[in-house]
Amino acid sequence: MKIWLCAWHHNMSNYGIHFDPVLDLAVKMAAQKYFEDHIGDREAFRREFGKSWL
Repeated sequence: MKIWLCAWHHNMSNYGIHFDPVLDLAVKMAAQKYFEDHIGDREAFRREFGKSWL
């Protein structure tokens, strides 16, 4: 899975995903929710990505 971020939200500001743990967690949770809604269940997510954020 890929999450496309603009430079501002990636690493060009203090609000980028690498510097903001709240944004980091929110993106991971949203990606997992999308996976579970469209691709597989939680166990499949854990197998693929090694952990669950939900």
